[in-house]
Amino acid sequence: MKIMCTQEHYDKVVQYAKSINDKTLEKCLERLKQWEKNRNCPCEIELYFDHAPYSFGFCERYPDGRTGIVGGLLYHDH
Repeated sequence: MKIMCTQEHYDKVVQYAKSINDKTLEKCLERLKQWEKNRNCPCEIELYFDHAPYSFGFCERYPDGRTGIVGGLLYHDH
């Protein structure tokens, strides 16, 4: 997984998920890592900054430069 946002932002989001005792983010990141291991269609997941405070955007990048699925992992504060 290629982290395109700052390490500070990544750490802040991970810490927020831990602080509310939510394993959802961890599970989503693990699922995205599994996408990279697809033998039939390997890719690299790029994780990048999203405008929401505790969120990431992501996309699949294939070796030939194509972009696959683009999405987001979104949290919001209460």
